Amino acid sequence: MRKHSPGSPTIAIIGGGASGLYAAAHAALQARQQARKVSIHIFEKNHGVAKKLAITGSSQCNITHDMAPQEMAEHYYEHNRTMRSILSKYDAYETIGFFISHGLSLTTREDGKVFPSSFHAQDVIQVLTTILEENEVEIHTSSPVSALTYDAGHYILTLHQDKEFTSDALIIATGGFTYPDTGSTGDGYRLAKGLSHTVTPLCLALSPVKVTSSFSPLLSGITLENAVVYAGGKRRGPEALLFTHQGLSGPVILHSSRFMNTQDTIRVSFIDISEQEMYEQIRTICAREGRKQLLTLLLSTALPRRLLEFILTSHGIDGSRKGAEIGKQTLRRISRDLTGMSFEVSLKGMASRAIITSGGISIREIDLSTMESKLYPHLYFCGEVLDLDGETGGYNLQIAWSTSAIAAGHCLATL
Repeated sequence: MRKHSPGSPTIAIIGGGASGLYAAAHAALQARQQARKVSIHIFEKNHGVAKKLAITGSSQCNITHDMAPQEMAEHYYEHNRTMRSILSKYDAYETIGFFISHGLSLTTREDGKVFPSSFHAQDVIQVLTTILEENEVEIHTSSPVSALTYDAGHYILTLHQDKEFTSDALIIATGGFTYPDTGSTGDGYRLAKGLSHTVTPLCLALSPVKVTSSFSPLLSGITLENAVVYAGGKRRGPEALLFTHQGLSGPVILHSSRFMNTQDTIRVSFIDISEQEMYEQIRTICAREGRKQLLTLLLSTALPRRLLEFILTSHGIDGSRKGAEIGKQTLRRISRDLTGMSFEVSLKGMASRAIITSGGISIREIDLSTMESKLYPHLYFCGEVLDLDGETGGYNLQIAWSTSAIAAGHCLATL
């Protein structure tokens, strides 16, 4: 299965997820526009392609965010400067235009999130696979790449039963290590290290967390709309927080999780005001309406009854006591918990639930204008395998679309 054909350049793409399919589609379409014969091969370890894309956004597939590049770049944590550069070359509007031009109807919600109008991820996948079929891109499923070498200007992929495939250019689009059941098991990091590329520290991102202290399953199902989380020296919020049967989730937790480690203690404010403001608020109402029960008075904060009962019980406070009977120190303890309750968290076993991987192939070793390796010619990286990640809302899929389109365009232009 070895190939050396200078008359018909060959592009190998490792990974048949969002970035791999998009890269192949762009390369194939541009080759057809240029009337060039290019052989494009995708190698996917699963029995089928796009397994993770199929479940993205609860299978509704929030493909991107309707947002100008400069504004969008601010949703990528410390990667904002890098993403400004990348989005200046291929932005969300180009993604939207690509899918519309290939027959996919899109819907933009009021919050700016863009979905297929059907809200079915399979329709996104169908658009991409149809392009590949029409342009004779070969998809090799059940074809994990066990090893990778570079020899005399060619990339040699070792496949099952020690078969080899040789290409003139290579795009690594293997994803991260979260959701391993979808095939994302960190293969790209291993292959990149074999070519002397640096892999930055890897951790879970956009993940719910387990709580190992100060927690009751009775809180499960409670949602707070304006919570604030303090984790890893960072403040996040106000955003929604959800109590699960094991711990905490919701956007404010997902966005904070990349700054957490197992056994870390985080602080959660259930309402976006300071401890002193909360104290003054409940002290005033207890003084003004002191004949009412404490729990009834605390409900004026608009926080859920079950949460308030949990806090009172944890301090041994009888919520049926009248407000006028409650001392200042007790009110301060309540205020402290409402605006900064501590939770010890764990991310063990959460790789199967974390949406994205933080860390990856060092972008210092990538030419951001082309997504080409600075160490090897005609070697490209795109998507989640890179040390790039963003918030929820279509931002991570936009990394895949942008880096793949850029990589495919340069790859084809230089072969």
